[in-house]
Amino acid sequence: MKTHLPKFALTLLSAIMLALPSMAQDDGHPDPQGEPIHNQPVADYYLNNLNNKGEYYAFTLDPTLTWGGVTGVYVAHINVLHGDFKIYSGSYKEGQSSGQNNLIFGAANGFGGVSVQQVKQLEHPGTNLSVEGGGQIKNAVVYFNPSTMQMYVEQGEDIPADLTVTITDAQGISPGHGTLTYEITPGKNITNPGTLTYNVELKYVNASGQTIYVDRTLSAGTTSDTVTFDDLKIGAATQVNIHVKTDYNGSSLEAETAGEITTPEVPILIGQIAEGSWQPNVGIVGTAYPWDRAGVIYYFQVEFTGNGEFSFVTKLGTTSTDWATVNANPRYSPSSRRVDAPLDTWLPYQQFNGSTENAWQLEELDTTDPNYIVAFDYATKQIKVLHGSVVTGVKDIETGDESAQIVDVYNLSGTVVRSGVQMSSATDGLPAGFYIAGGKKLLVR
Repeated sequence: MKTHLPKFALTLLSAIMLALPSMAQDDGHPDPQGEPIHNQPVADYYLNNLNNKGEYYAFTLDPTLTWGGVTGVYVAHINVLHGDFKIYSGSYKEGQSSGQNNLIFGAANGFGGVSVQQVKQLEHPGTNLSVEGGGQIKNAVVYFNPSTMQMYVEQGEDIPADLTVTITDAQGISPGHGTLTYEITPGKNITNPGTLTYNVELKYVNASGQTIYVDRTLSAGTTSDTVTFDDLKIGAATQVNIHVKTDYNGSSLEAETAGEITTPEVPILIGQIAEGSWQPNVGIVGTAYPWDRAGVIYYFQVEFTGNGEFSFVTKLGTTSTDWATVNANPRYSPSSRRVDAPLDTWLPYQQFNGSTENAWQLEELDTTDPNYIVAFDYATKQIKVLHGSVVTGVKDIETGDESAQIVDVYNLSGTVVRSGVQMSSATDGLPAGFYIAGGKKLLVR
């Protein structure tokens, strides 16, 4: 009994699949399980994936099938039909450049798109065939009739071309500042991923409550990018939404994801200080260097007592015994209990998420002038101690080469209040308060 294959609807019987002979792979014979053969097949006809060199699928003649009035239809089983392909006669000689067009079957009239349950007209040599929209067809059964120059794909599942975007790293590098790295992965069904360009939009809400959009364009061959943010909420998590878009074979492919950047709090110096020695509710809040655009260096004007011991916390307690609040938040200290802090030397710190007794101490506290400046660098995770005092007025600025230095003057909010003035007259006529000029903190009374 012969089975007739309707022109536009083929029914593949499972018994036919089971009846196909089982052959070993890579010996050039057909593989009914749908895996590719890696040598040119010994077969009447075979399908050649033109994107993956050495990936062939042999057709087997099924004499029980009838299509278009012809008895005997060639059948190939393919786990994943993708990329550009054509059908070749077994007589085709690879490497021979001419005189073989009649042995090649491609799409007629330049229409190469292939879909499930669609008869495809072929011609010699024709144009490349490919799954419609650049996708895949899984568990495909391809029927081929060389007499009518037609092919047909049955069963299977259309898999559209796709891409994904993943956040590979997101971290707060200092209060209000952070970085995010993302990676775009084209799906395996995209045959030319290296030619794609991507338009990326990142959306987040900044520290002022404004919705901010950041547009990026990744050139062909680039799939990873790192973005720096300098207006995030301090000591909080900020959600960043990412939307990626690219054009592929005339279709628009899109992907989305979201992640969070959590920034640290402004550091607070505690320890043996004039305001209160090792009190959990007493500390000095750091001030960012106004000229440091990355905002990662903070300084502290400190009057030390005792041995000049100190460390850093990110949250003060509510009472003089409330160490629980302090220890429930990140702390920054040296790696051992007491570490000497020589002047003008950068020293590493570690983050502790819990209680620690570790602290730095001055090598020798100058009791005649116990005023110091401590710098805290989030970027390098280091601290440094400088000997200096609060300047109590313009006339107290040290003279010498420094007095002629041209400086900008900032208030403690980081706003420039004066530009290009000599250090000796930096704060003349300014209202009472603290200012910063030439790396010094100045007090005008």
